[in-house]
Amino acid sequence: MFQTEVASEKEFSDWNELYAWVADEEKSTSRVPIQGLLKNGAKFQEDKYFGSSEYKLAFTEEGLKALCYKLGFPLLALEMTKESELASRILNDLLSQDNAKAQLSNSEFVINEKGSDSSHGKVCGIVSSSYVGYSNNSFMRDIENVIG
Repeated sequence: MFQTEVASEKEFSDWNELYAWVADEEKSTSRVPIQGLLKNGAKFQEDKYFGSSEYKLAFTEEGLKALCYKLGFPLLALEMTKESELASRILNDLLSQDNAKAQLSNSEFVINEKGSDSSHGKVCGIVSSSYVGYSNNSFMRDIENVIG
């Protein structure tokens, strides 16, 4: 079974705390082209990471769900695996196929760079490379401008 990391959840006691958090979140969120990672030899490993020995990404459940959806593979099938490394082997096999490469050719991982100590960040979703980013920080500023 593939191990995912918990996505951050936070409650705020006031607006200033919320504004500080979304500003920090904006600084720690990035996008990385999936094809670039694959071309550099990134693979799934240890039923937990994607990358190489020098650069590892973990996944939140939503990030893994987004990848499985893009690949046309049911997340439940990965969740049901028991054999060690089987989920990684399945995902690596899927990513080696031409149709998967084509499906992901214009896709980017959305990464929160506040990963666990052993990863360089958490994949929390997938967007098209043509997607114009709209952070929570920008959203809060727009709301503030509308309501004054």
